[in-house]
Amino acid sequence: QDRVGSRTAELWLTLPTGIALSGRSSPYVRVTVQGPAKGSLWDTFSVELPPDATCIDLRRELMAGLPPSARILVQKRQGVLLDLHLHDPVPDRVTVSEFTTQLTGGLIVPRGMARELQRMMLDLLRGRKVQDKISACLEQAQGNEKMLNIVVFGLVMEDVFPRMAEHVELQKAPFFRIFQGAMDVHGKGELDHTFNFLELELLMRNKSRILAAFHELQLMIEGLSAEARAEAEKQLERIQEAWPLVSWQEMREVYSRSRMEEQEAVAQVAAAEATAAAA
Repeated sequence: QDRVGSRTAELWLTLPTGIALSGRSSPYVRVTVQGPAKGSLWDTFSVELPPDATCIDLRRELMAGLPPSARILVQKRQGVLLDLHLHDPVPDRVTVSEFTTQLTGGLIVPRGMARELQRMMLDLLRGRKVQDKISACLEQAQGNEKMLNIVVFGLVMEDVFPRMAEHVELQKAPFFRIFQGAMDVHGKGELDHTFNFLELELLMRNKSRILAAFHELQLMIEGLSAEARAEAEKQLERIQEAWPLVSWQEMREVYSRSRMEEQEAVAQVAAAEATAAAA
């Protein structure tokens, strides 16, 4: 005590083994990388871990990019970084000294967080103020779809994405690229994501992307079991009822034609291969 001074309350060089940290406030741990890999979109990413996870669990989760020699650190008072031991519980935020994997959108925003952001985007776009602004954009575009898409995208960049970025503490990051990358990775092949994708494009009045989402959804519904297909069709009917001015029948006809063309192309390839094999 005499050596460190009578007024010193505590002095840690490393966190003592077994000392408990304050409880996690989120299912996600925010990881900051000291010197991220080349080409990374940002220096921070999130990983979903159980509330009682230790640094062993964190190392196991990050195994692909976290070298055994990498240090896991926690920031204490006055910005001091202290080492965490293997059996220490993982706090809300940590820093790692090394991480070799490139931080892309799909890693920066994990699956659960991506779904949360997509739902948040839906809620924000459904808001009356945003919808009034989009209606004004429709009048401004005067039927010019390209202009409409540009103006609405600008509106979303100004009124929607900043609030989403703030929600996950990515205000200073290239959020649109991160979010887009996350949805590309975590949304593929997921029925609920595709339903949300369709509704998002309806809310933004993007005709070409509405058609793309509708086609993707129809293709997914075709591959479902009879019970799941019936439920999905009911959900699609509810969306169609909510948007009566959309040309749903026309989109169904376009989809049917494109499916027939695809099937004919597959049949032609199969016939050509059979002919070649017979020769």
